[in-house]
Amino acid sequence: MAFRSRHGAPELQKLAVRAHRQGDVERARSLYQDLLKLTPGNLVASYNLALIQAASGEVRAAERLLQKTLKKNPKHAPSWYTLGKVHMARGRPAKARPSFEKAIRLDSGLFDAHLELVNACIEMGDAISAKSAAQRGAAVFPGRGELHHQLGVGFLSNNDFDEAEKYFNRSLEIDPELHSSAYNLGKLARKKGEFSRADSLYRRTIDLRPGFRKAKFNLAHVLLFLGRVEESSRIYLDILKTAPNDLRVVSNYLMNCQYQPGVTPFRLRDRHKLWERHCASRPPTDYAHARDPDKRLRIGFVSPDFRRHPVGYFAIGYLEHRDPSQTETLCYSDVPDGDEMTERFRRASDEWRDTHELSNEQLCERIAKDRVDVLVDLAGHTAGNRLWVFSRKPAPVQVSWAGYVGTTGASTMDAVIADRFQVRRQDEECFNENVVRLPHDYVSYEPPSDAPDPSPPPSSRNGFVTFGSFNNVAKVNDEVIALWSRIMAEVTGSRLVLKYRGFNDSGVQDRIATQFEERGVERRRLIMEGHVPQRDLLARYNDIDVALDTMPYSGGLTTLEALWMGVPVITMPGETFAGRHSFTHLSNAGLDGMIASDSDDYVRVAIEWAENERARGELRSILRDRLRQSPICDHGGFARDLTAALRGLWREWCLQKVA
Repeated sequence: MAFRSRHGAPELQKLAVRAHRQGDVERARSLYQDLLKLTPGNLVASYNLALIQAASGEVRAAERLLQKTLKKNPKHAPSWYTLGKVHMARGRPAKARPSFEKAIRLDSGLFDAHLELVNACIEMGDAISAKSAAQRGAAVFPGRGELHHQLGVGFLSNNDFDEAEKYFNRSLEIDPELHSSAYNLGKLARKKGEFSRADSLYRRTIDLRPGFRKAKFNLAHVLLFLGRVEESSRIYLDILKTAPNDLRVVSNYLMNCQYQPGVTPFRLRDRHKLWERHCASRPPTDYAHARDPDKRLRIGFVSPDFRRHPVGYFAIGYLEHRDPSQTETLCYSDVPDGDEMTERFRRASDEWRDTHELSNEQLCERIAKDRVDVLVDLAGHTAGNRLWVFSRKPAPVQVSWAGYVGTTGASTMDAVIADRFQVRRQDEECFNENVVRLPHDYVSYEPPSDAPDPSPPPSSRNGFVTFGSFNNVAKVNDEVIALWSRIMAEVTGSRLVLKYRGFNDSGVQDRIATQFEERGVERRRLIMEGHVPQRDLLARYNDIDVALDTMPYSGGLTTLEALWMGVPVITMPGETFAGRHSFTHLSNAGLDGMIASDSDDYVRVAIEWAENERARGELRSILRDRLRQSPICDHGGFARDLTAALRGLWREWCLQKVA
């Protein structure tokens, strides 16, 4: 029976097109289908219906309909273009390319076809053809910078920074208002460690497009590398006014708070309440776990840092030295590209889960399905964290350890692992979690196997003392510079080496040099250097006589690396968790003589070590063995201590009354 409609074909087509333009997609779909039944092969109906199918993710259906349409209408350029888009959506750039080329031959005025042809060539890895396609498109559209921008995106995705920069710059020459190119140039500058330039480019992007949240987010991130912590924090808070559900912004802001001079545990507690306001916890009401206090514990570790990273060096000792009769471990790894440390974690775990492609919801389901007893977070509010997962509490006991520097603010986090030095008794009320103290250091340190041997004190060959700090730029604030200036004023002819990603940035160098000069320290006495591979970083300690710690955020792995290379580290413990890393490491190594009680004492201790070349020489020859024999490198003892702490938390849960 023939299809019948109360509308004729022309009227039906008008109704369908109108519904489509008004965004009533399902009504438009139905009307196009009716129109095709009434007039099979109708170009408007078949093409627009294919558009709807493609936009709805029905790419196979769209492909079939477009191929059918093109058999009857082989010169319809928009259909060739859309078929190319469908091929791209299905991950077939080699099939998409001829479709875009056909569309352009039929209608060179289809700008998007030129753009997508560039995309297809890039996806195929054919840079020469991509450039040629962009040039042909530019000849037709001389005022459109997007073609060159797209080339830049392709080269950026392949880490060809020089080519990417060239095309982003070219696109801005053509169209100075193209905010996306300014933004990507900012990303490029950030990747290259040119933070002042990235700052300028992100601001240009925001000027061109004020509501561009990614540009604001990246600007705030760059400002931290420039040491402008307060300004960075203000931008994060500004973003949260319009994007309250962006938990990355919340975490970055809370991380920033740790660097701010004058910060106290109470202030950090209050600020971390922000997490619960933006990420309300919704734990399950019960668990199917057997409440057996003596069972073999299933312990899950969640981290983006199972690699050569501070967390990697702090956690690998536990996994490799734990008692497998007491625990079985599951590692939920968000590391997309691992290294040799990743492989060690993989071998040391009983079960390994690559989770970087899982959503938070999927990771929650995976952990719950694995019946984890104790779930350990190794990230806190640092980059790549999964705190949202912990807010849903997929395991009955949840613990924060090693990856963050204080309370997470999450009501579903049961405990934080510390030690007797890391958290003062009077500050426990500033933690959302129960503070569980290990008897020695709260982490164990796995020294790098390729570290060079320590050399004699460099002052013996230089004729002057060289101080050093290889800490994050964000830690070098006005108060720190004031203290260091006092020390350098007393130690005639001394030098100071500052080394970290960002110190090679001209803006950073000028700011820091000016602050020292205002306090009487000439710029020529400062050596500022950027990032280098870890072995080269460790070798640089052979040019350092005395390492100076920062405050209120002290060195963690940085301090341990300096000690491993035989360099004394002078610290002044603060009140916060972040301010007491060096304190705990030095205390556990029996190096109390490097710990100052206040700022005057900090200056005094630093000067004493600077002036005692003999003591420094003796220290450089024995310090590595001293660390090996201390609790810091006692992985077996640490594994027993941490397992006992986690077992204690599990037993507490087992004894809780079931509601």
